[in-house]
Amino acid sequence: MGFIMIEEIAWWPAYYGDLKVQVLAPKHYIPFRKGVDGYSANIVYSKKQDKSDYFLGEALEVFSHLPFKPDLIVIIPSSKPRKYSVTMLRLGKKISKKLGIKNKNIIKRVKTTRRQTDCGNSDERYSAVNGVFKVTEHLDRERIVIMDDTRTSGMTILECAKVLIKAGASEIAAICLGITGEKT
Repeated sequence: MGFIMIEEIAWWPAYYGDLKVQVLAPKHYIPFRKGVDGYSANIVYSKKQDKSDYFLGEALEVFSHLPFKPDLIVIIPSSKPRKYSVTMLRLGKKISKKLGIKNKNIIKRVKTTRRQTDCGNSDERYSAVNGVFKVTEHLDRERIVIMDDTRTSGMTILECAKVLIKAGASEIAAICLGITGEKT
């Protein structure tokens, strides 16, 4: 079986107006069902282990489908301040080195939040991410690729895109390791 890529748009006009972000991922997956397949298990159950080599080939393939050449890779932090997925940090560094794209962790979470998968509806999802991110440096029209392990509703990606645009980013796309089967 060859490479299959999923492409969706993160867009919640009720919360983010006209802000839309293209999201690319190697696969859909079923969240939180241990044993469904190795791919899903490595996304969901390996937050503290380095599984970057497992995802590297497919992540690099997804990068080749971006709508622009990025200037910077930015990893979305975990749900607790100053915490990042080990896999995502190492994957960002490996992709940065292979493709010659800068990689900086300039998005910081300013408070602990509920995980998006623990939220029941769109209002709860928005409340869980609204105002919880800040960008630590000014951007000078850089084209940014946001990387995250999972795109569930797209709210986290949109909230990060919002603060990156306010900091000076010119274009934003997102790459995730997987997109859940949930509809946005």
